[in-house]
Amino acid sequence: MTLFRYKAVAAALSGDTSPPVRGEIVAATPSEARAALRRGGLRPVWLRAARGGERPASKADPAGIQQLLRAWVQSWRRGRHRALKGDLCDALATLLDAEIRLRNALGALADDGEADRRVRRVAKELRAAVETGVPFSKAMAAHSGWFDAGEIAMANSGESSSDLPRVIRRIGERAGGAARAESAVVGALLYPLIIGLVGVGVALFLANRTLPQLSGVLAAADLDPPALTAAVMGIGGFVWSYLLLLMTGSVLLVAAVGTGVRRLTATSAFAHRVVAGLMPRFLRRRQIARALSHLADLTEAGVPLVDAIPLAAQTCSALVGGTLRTQLDHAGQQMREGVQAGRALESVSALPAEARRIVRVGVDSGELSAALRRVAERTRHQADRALERWSKLAEPAAILVMAVCVGVVVMAAVLPILRLQEIVR
Repeated sequence: MTLFRYKAVAAALSGDTSPPVRGEIVAATPSEARAALRRGGLRPVWLRAARGGERPASKADPAGIQQLLRAWVQSWRRGRHRALKGDLCDALATLLDAEIRLRNALGALADDGEADRRVRRVAKELRAAVETGVPFSKAMAAHSGWFDAGEIAMANSGESSSDLPRVIRRIGERAGGAARAESAVVGALLYPLIIGLVGVGVALFLANRTLPQLSGVLAAADLDPPALTAAVMGIGGFVWSYLLLLMTGSVLLVAAVGTGVRRLTATSAFAHRVVAGLMPRFLRRRQIARALSHLADLTEAGVPLVDAIPLAAQTCSALVGGTLRTQLDHAGQQMREGVQAGRALESVSALPAEARRIVRVGVDSGELSAALRRVAERTRHQADRALERWSKLAEPAAILVMAVCVGVVVMAAVLPILRLQEIVR
């Protein structure tokens, strides 16, 4: 069961001016939650799952904690397997295009000595399932650490339409693109991070090795070290002595702040908008591009739009893309209630106005997949340009941090030397 938070008004009369009410309701699906509210005389204004989507776990509900942990672990494993999944699906699609039967293609991948052992293992397990008569999509569902719900739905639709090779190739391209995007973000952050760590490390070394020796020379001459030198030695000695404790405390602090922010944004739409607005723009745009691209993949594979929208919403993270995820779920619910697809998607205000217009035109013209693909590509290019600008600013900022740290320590070392020169004179 899932915990939903809602805002609703009385459903008796359209002219009723009673204030809206907020609350929580537990149901299996958003449809059941809305139906329960209507039976209670309320008309939902908005309805969204609590962050994490599940009812908060308690001592009486240990299964909730296990489910959340399992979902997190599966998402983490899928992230680790992105590049390998891209190679697996690309090779499998190539074999299928050569009119090799599915189980034989999987067997060839399982016996490929040059492939990664993890790819060989999952290919072997998929082949064993297919040989017993299990559909390929259901065999994929048994490997949640490799394939998500959207990819399984695409494979299921591809099997029904006898277009499985193209669908598998698209899954591989999607996984490879996600791996390249992740590498680009890591590459943009890695260089500034290394520079910053080197600067801090050099500063700590000088503060704990060089400055105490200079201060010892001053102490032998019955002189007090300069205030800056004493301060740097004190700070450096404290950090060096409690380095492990400080690192552990920093990790716990970040985790606590993250948990507090998630709870705050789950209960306050305003807080969620503020926190999401503080995120770098390229992260928000990447969320939009990923969701729209996945929605285009699902619709091209033949998944009904009403089912594809919630699957695409699952690609959005709870913090950065939580608003988009909620609005996509709401659009899917509107379609189930009879609202036209164009109008439902146009209500997703988290999308740029231009994107909403293009999607509306795509729905009216019957070329929604192509419209979604164009919007996703455009948004991805915008995110890449924003990331490039951000990385160009991050590199000099990291160099500046290193220069400040090392410069302060060097100045703390120069001051005792100048005082010693005065004594010699």
